[in-house]
Amino acid sequence: MDIYKENGYQFNLSASVPVFKLVNLRQLVFEVTTYCNLNCTYCGYGSLYNMRTHKERTQMPFSMAKIMIDYLFDLWVTHDNGYDIRETFIGFYGGEPLLNFKFIESVVSYIEEHPVKKRRFGYTMTTNAMLLDKYMDFLVEKKFNLVISLDGNKMAHSYRVDWNGQNSFDRVIGNIKELQSKYPAYFDKYVAFNSVLTNRGDLLGIKKFVLKEFGKNPMVAEVNDFGIQEAQRDKFNKIYKSVRRELSQKTSKELFDKIDFAKNPTNRVAFLILKSLSGNSFSSYNSLLPQKEGRVFPTGTCFPFDKKLFVTVKGELLPCERINQRFSLGHIAEDRVHIDFEYIAKKYSDYYKRIYNHCKECYAKPICEQCMFYVSGIDDNPSCPNFLNKQQYEELIASHLNYLAENPHIYQRMMEEMF
Repeated sequence: MDIYKENGYQFNLSASVPVFKLVNLRQLVFEVTTYCNLNCTYCGYGSLYNMRTHKERTQMPFSMAKIMIDYLFDLWVTHDNGYDIRETFIGFYGGEPLLNFKFIESVVSYIEEHPVKKRRFGYTMTTNAMLLDKYMDFLVEKKFNLVISLDGNKMAHSYRVDWNGQNSFDRVIGNIKELQSKYPAYFDKYVAFNSVLTNRGDLLGIKKFVLKEFGKNPMVAEVNDFGIQEAQRDKFNKIYKSVRRELSQKTSKELFDKIDFAKNPTNRVAFLILKSLSGNSFSSYNSLLPQKEGRVFPTGTCFPFDKKLFVTVKGELLPCERINQRFSLGHIAEDRVHIDFEYIAKKYSDYYKRIYNHCKECYAKPICEQCMFYVSGIDDNPSCPNFLNKQQYEELIASHLNYLAENPHIYQRMMEEMF
């Protein structure tokens, strides 16, 4: 990688890096529509946040997706990906993607009609399940990896309301049970659940409910705490509930360790600390090679196109659906895709250089998983929410080592399952 050096530290990204990443793209995700048939209180596009809303009812035309797909097909044909077979997942995101089902149908049909050498495709979708009864046959036929949004029992789910303010729980549960009953083998293999923790539910209750009803272990996330409108801060604070605080309760922690051991935030941090302190842990053969100094930028930041390419309904190209549109990597316009790889490389290099002075003073670098696009003031005066000075980091290490000393069974499982 071509890099810029400053005080012995290396920054500049070569334009060849985003090209290589795009050739080996793992996931292409289309924002199918900006409209949703639900009006969830904590929606990232709702009134709590400084984001655009889903009230526009804009839908992506198939013609836009075709331009993007054709661009990638041409790139994949002319550039070797270095693999015998590369799998790329085509994702559909909203709003509620099933509100633009014809688009989904057209994309799947087009990809199936245009096979690409050394490339295999799969399909993914996140849905609120309100329209699942209408389209489940197609989703099952095409073996969609389906993530269903369900926050637990009726009370815990009650922030997921329709535009009349009615709880969507009964309809959602009915549709999910119909899918499970009609296609049990598909349900077992391809369906997962995503839940949001709020003040109306609890971690233990959510896990137990979904496990009991569907035999699935749901992913549980907190309400997004980035980009909140100050006028809505009190409302947000009422809704927000911390997973870490929930895990301080013994019963919740025991269940989490039983079914989600590696995802327990305390275990995750302890694992990263052990890796950093051991100096003898390697994640790949490449990590055995001598490492260049200076990768001090947030390590939770993906290289451009490394994991995903998200195409908005207006044709903006983003690193993922969680990132603000001002960090666009390109756009679709005038019947073509506009991606300037030199510009992308320079832009990322500029961000790395800008955040360098902040990151180099942080002692949490060895365990950093922070995405730089969620660092306040990234354009002028970066301030990372996970910044730790020497004393704070030493206290963090001490607390987690004490945690492992007091729980030797946790340490043993970490050695066996995580390392």
